[in-house]
Amino acid sequence: MEVVVEDSGGLPAGSVLTVHAGGFQGQAAIEPNAVVRLPCVSGAEDVRVELTSQVGTKCVKLTPGKEVYSVLIQPADEQNYGHEATLQLQMRDLSGRAAQQPNGQYAASGGTVVEGRPTSPKRKLQTALSMRNYLDDHNVLAQMQELLQDVIAHRPGDPLDFMIGRLEEACKGSDELA
Repeated sequence: MEVVVEDSGGLPAGSVLTVHAGGFQGQAAIEPNAVVRLPCVSGAEDVRVELTSQVGTKCVKLTPGKEVYSVLIQPADEQNYGHEATLQLQMRDLSGRAAQQPNGQYAASGGTVVEGRPTSPKRKLQTALSMRNYLDDHNVLAQMQELLQDVIAHRPGDPLDFMIGRLEEACKGSDELA
């Protein structure tokens, strides 16, 4: 199944479309021609469409040895989202050890288990938005697209060596600019 956004309906930047069908879900930023693809789903099944918007963001500078942080979130749109909110977050470094949960289960690599349940859809959305913002801030998607287009245009014998060479050239270029 493929879902294409034909008109964003004037929704604010940062809005996200989530489509649920047949036990699968996909997400895309709300913008013209955005695409959500899901594995084949028969036309007889219901499709749930969700729309979410980012309320606000805040970058937190981590301090070694500190685990609890007060994070003040200023809404991007106070008229629609109200006043600022302060979150109390515990952030622990779990590198090099498995994350054991209170129920004795261990978190799978790249995910978390909270009381034996999978990560919430809200948390998945927040993670996806955070990842997308990072990629956008550093222009990674455009650079990778250009790199893949070069591979297709040149069709080198060893595409990985070709890509490594191009990335090394890009690194040298950015070092010279600094």
